[in-house]
Amino acid sequence: MPDRSHDESIQPERTSSHYPTPLLREASHLKIEYGLQVEDALAFHDNHMAPQVKAARFRFWLAVSAYFLVVGSLLLWNMSLNPEKTGAAVIGFLIMAVLVFGGSAFGGRRQQAELKRSVRRDRTFSMTRRVILTSDAVESSAGPSASRTLWEGVVKVAATETHLFIYLTKDQAIVIPSRAFESEDDFEDFIEFARQYHRVAHRRQAEE
Repeated sequence: MPDRSHDESIQPERTSSHYPTPLLREASHLKIEYGLQVEDALAFHDNHMAPQVKAARFRFWLAVSAYFLVVGSLLLWNMSLNPEKTGAAVIGFLIMAVLVFGGSAFGGRRQQAELKRSVRRDRTFSMTRRVILTSDAVESSAGPSASRTLWEGVVKVAATETHLFIYLTKDQAIVIPSRAFESEDDFEDFIEFARQYHRVAHRRQAEE
């Protein structure tokens, strides 16, 4: 098993067994190679937009609740005054409900469709990607393009059950899917190294 003693201050808390490829372990770095799929772009969009989407949904449902409360109250009042028109009023109320909820669902699907088209037009999207983690920086490449970002410059490291997101800026991130790894332990260990490299670098930066 490769020696990990190059930086004892950022070793994962748990002990790991030997990992086979494609996760390549050297004394100074971890390296993974993989390809992206459309679903990975959608996962990044969901992770990146999660706070905004949550706030937007809250405002939407707040407005919808207020609307239906008012309309429902008016409907009941109208029904009490004009019982013969109850059927037409209820039908109108139900039609409006269908339009509101249907429009919300259609808007989400349309946004996903636009994102898929954008991804498919990106020629570099399907290229093999390589990510290398060192104690100093995260290195990423896709085809002929490559970048190296010091951990001090990384905005944040976020992870879900299926993806790791290393945000280089507020709106741009390296996306690494869990399927790129041969085991769940590989994926979790990669996440742990990224988080600890990032955490230690920013702690040192704050102390300077």
